[in-house]
Amino acid sequence: MSKNLSTVAVILAGGLGTRMRSEITKQKMKICGRSILWRTVRAFESAHSIDGIVVVSRAEEIDFFKEELREFSKIIAFTSGGETRRDSAKNGFALCGDFDFVAIHDGARCMIRPDDIDEIVGAAKNHGAASAVGRINDTVKLVDADGIIKETVPRDYLRAAETPQVFSSELYEKALAASEGRVVTDDNMMAELVGARIMAVETEGYNFKITTPADVEYAEFLIERGYSE
Repeated sequence: MSKNLSTVAVILAGGLGTRMRSEITKQKMKICGRSILWRTVRAFESAHSIDGIVVVSRAEEIDFFKEELREFSKIIAFTSGGETRRDSAKNGFALCGDFDFVAIHDGARCMIRPDDIDEIVGAAKNHGAASAVGRINDTVKLVDADGIIKETVPRDYLRAAETPQVFSSELYEKALAASEGRVVTDDNMMAELVGARIMAVETEGYNFKITTPADVEYAEFLIERGYSE
């Protein structure tokens, strides 16, 4: 498959971030002087494989982020999110224009590196779909409804799904149609409904989702030491 295919990133940033216990939404919170969403968009702006960016945010924050992100030339559109993650991704996908691949990314994963983005997009262009994943280092237990450990699950082939998750535009359109009315937790799950083979690409542990105040502190620690630059 040709490597010279266009890719648009859809950045999902419409959550409230209630676990942050902050008066402002998570995507507005600053890490080392820059908002979480700014750092996320910068990574995709810097990735050679990304040709355009669509930002999906809360409707009342669109004007704020248009100003906050005005320096990034790859942004082609802003739009508001839907009731579910799937709906928000669908809204962003609709504004991508004429392109070959879409990279769906959680706006709160601001530590993703441009090189990782390029590797995942490259894998998708070779295989039709690819996803960032993280290796499971802890011993995994299966528990029952009462919280009792039933067995140990072999972790050799277990991975935690991360983003970006990248798909050909044709595949993603089919995945959206197949997932209509279903509860899905990520875009990989949507693509699995149509039998997609998704290549797993491991990151190095820093592509975590900013969820709690401790995550902010850890991100600042890494940035101050140059791990994400």
